[in-house]
Amino acid sequence: MATIRLTLVALLTGVTSVVLSASAVPAGAPSEAEADAEAEKAAQVFETLYGQDLERVRGTADAADDAALAERLLAAARKATDQPALLAVLCEKAYGLAAEVPTAYPMAVEAMTFLAAQVPGQAAACTERLVEVRQKQYAAADGEAKAAAADALLDAMLPLAQHLQEAGAYPQAVSLLGRGMRIAKAAGGGRVAEVEVCQERAEHLVRTHRDIADMKSLLDRDSENTAAREKLVRLYLVHLDDPAGAAEYLDGVADESLTKYVPAVAKGVDAAPELACLSLGDWYRTLGEAAPAPARRPLFARAKAYYARFLSLHEAEDLDRTSAELALRKIDAAIAGLDRPATPDTTAGGTKETPEEVGPPFGAVGDAVTHTAQLGHACQVWPILPTHAVGTRYRVSIRHAAAGPAGAFHITAVADADGDRVPDTPIGVSPLCVAKAAGGWSSWEFQTKHKHIYVGNCWQGRPTLYYQSGGRLGGFVGLGNRMCYARAFGAMPTERVGPRYTNIRVQALREKR
Repeated sequence: MATIRLTLVALLTGVTSVVLSASAVPAGAPSEAEADAEAEKAAQVFETLYGQDLERVRGTADAADDAALAERLLAAARKATDQPALLAVLCEKAYGLAAEVPTAYPMAVEAMTFLAAQVPGQAAACTERLVEVRQKQYAAADGEAKAAAADALLDAMLPLAQHLQEAGAYPQAVSLLGRGMRIAKAAGGGRVAEVEVCQERAEHLVRTHRDIADMKSLLDRDSENTAAREKLVRLYLVHLDDPAGAAEYLDGVADESLTKYVPAVAKGVDAAPELACLSLGDWYRTLGEAAPAPARRPLFARAKAYYARFLSLHEAEDLDRTSAELALRKIDAAIAGLDRPATPDTTAGGTKETPEEVGPPFGAVGDAVTHTAQLGHACQVWPILPTHAVGTRYRVSIRHAAAGPAGAFHITAVADADGDRVPDTPIGVSPLCVAKAAGGWSSWEFQTKHKHIYVGNCWQGRPTLYYQSGGRLGGFVGLGNRMCYARAFGAMPTERVGPRYTNIRVQALREKR
């Protein structure tokens, strides 16, 4: 990990600044200078309150006092949620102590998970540290615990690879994912396909950016090199899904389809006039069919967006509308053809069977949630209503709002064992679910003897999720619309709020007779 860490030390600051500059900054957010001043003040407060304690525990050989101080610091951080600079110092110091004590590794994980949830700008650095401590846990584990440690390590490595790619460190991401692939295979292969999805995309980006650099070098030597210019346009358009970037190099390109369509798509889907949407949808579908596998999904998604826009604008029931509807179905079929399970269906007992479905699926089986958000909590579950809690085995399917680690989550199930309408007992948690494209579904099966069951998802960091707050979702059946949630990953979701919705479906199952 040393090589990657040295790279990240330089890159993660850049990641944070890119995220802050590219995102909408909330009103009243501190400037960089003000943030630095707050961080310095927080460090001084920490030194005043805990400096002597930190010096004392570092001066002893007893690891227990390190763990005890880490626990105190983490408890203080949980009370400092309105002071993000101080919270960050407390969590970082708690991690520094706990990460050196094997029995306190879970506390180190909790410190970084909590910090990432409370201060999203530090998510990249937190993810790096999670990989470090998860690596230590994996190295120390044996027997059945080795597989669980491998899952936890991969859950940290995949988001870290995403952060590396966002920072432009594509070769480092490939190297990290290569390590992840070896771990996945050593753990039995259950997550190989998941890692492979991320690996293919990272390797594709390495090749694409290498080719872009080569084409730009050729243009620097000869600005009239039309072949290099056209390839550069296609690299941005097809391989990076960046039509605005492609438009910057369009001058001098001879291909008429590029000169006709690239300026239009660079303006975005919402700017396209009604009749142009059909042609643009057809064009993107053609590009997707000819593209390499890692580039197809974004292109098909753009084609689908243009067809959908046409149908929303075109009211006449004529041949054009029928053509768009048929094209949209073809695109859906093409996307479905690319899909493969984001994670294998598993049961809480770890077996793989082919059960029989009992009744129709329930949950969000009518209208779909279309709003997406990055949420302040880390776990959300909905109760299965008594009318639908008909068995001991269930399949839960949840839709991803974003591809890759940016939309990743775990599917989870908990129970209310004492009947007080508050979850209190864990049932199971799936491996990390990662989709190849936004809109993909992940599924997980579990068995339980509990009758009061809650199902949903949980996550680390700040993934983008489908989420509707308030209102009514047509066709939401079999699940209660009052959601239980927890603010920390791994915590029991005991707080309640509603109505809330996501794209979740549940299927009751039984063994085939």
